[in-house]
Amino acid sequence: MGKKAGFPRHKSRDNYNSITYPQSGFKLIHKSKSTNKGILQLSKIGDIKTIISREITDGDIKTCTVKRNKIGQWYVDLTVEFPDAVKIPLEQIKEEEIIGVDVGINKLAVLSNGVEIENPKLIAKYEKGIKTLQTLLSKSKKHSYNRAKIRKKLAKKQLKLANTLKDSLHKASNQIVKSGNIIVFEDLNVQGMVQNHNLAKSISDGSWSKLMDMCDYKAENAGKYTQFVDPRDTSQLCSRCGAAVKKDLSIRIHSCNNCGLTIDRDLNAALNIRERYMRLAWNFVKMPVDAPTTAHSIEQAGAMKQEETSS
Repeated sequence: MGKKAGFPRHKSRDNYNSITYPQSGFKLIHKSKSTNKGILQLSKIGDIKTIISREITDGDIKTCTVKRNKIGQWYVDLTVEFPDAVKIPLEQIKEEEIIGVDVGINKLAVLSNGVEIENPKLIAKYEKGIKTLQTLLSKSKKHSYNRAKIRKKLAKKQLKLANTLKDSLHKASNQIVKSGNIIVFEDLNVQGMVQNHNLAKSISDGSWSKLMDMCDYKAENAGKYTQFVDPRDTSQLCSRCGAAVKKDLSIRIHSCNNCGLTIDRDLNAALNIRERYMRLAWNFVKMPVDAPTTAHSIEQAGAMKQEETSS
């Protein structure tokens, strides 16, 4: 009260890069199911031609957000509310549908069923070009046409990296979630691990946290389960006999002198992750060869073992 108004501030076109319509004020019209073209009707703006990446068949659209990225491309994000997925009953899950996943540097992920997912190492691939453009940008004259040109090239390169990385993670997480009904990961402290400067770039290149987050929500949507176990010594213990086989990161083959098992180091870790979950969470004990094994029967066997021990 009583204060004198100041001068109006300059409002750059880059100040605002998004607008959100909550609940109403928008409508998406899909012209034809055979094409991906449509019309987005926005209140006080009008009709906008739109390319629809996927048709929305289920769920209710709650909000609409129109965004502009760093290179001037416009996108529409629609928030859709879906009904909760029906969880697969645990008694119907078989032992072979429990999958252990070991995330790594050489391979993005190795599954306990033997499936390997390659690490595209995209950050290393784009790093040189991005560093060159960053150097040119730092040396260019401020507010010059050349600086704006370099900045746009850099933004394009960084956007290409982000989109390619996201695409590869979506493909990898889809493959992992489709492989089983209970997906087991190590409960890794990724933030702490990247403090190691020797491994930080490799861990960031794999985007382990994003991969596990994607698997988590995709499994939830599919009615499946994701679980996390203690990561200690999963790569050092033998998955067949449990003996400790010490090895550093340079040794990629697990070779046990106790039982003679020789397999890939990451596959051995994935098998240990799966076994650790089954032993600790399900009180797993080995079933007779001819007995049908499900997650429910594993739990029953564990309960019987505990009862015998207490007796």
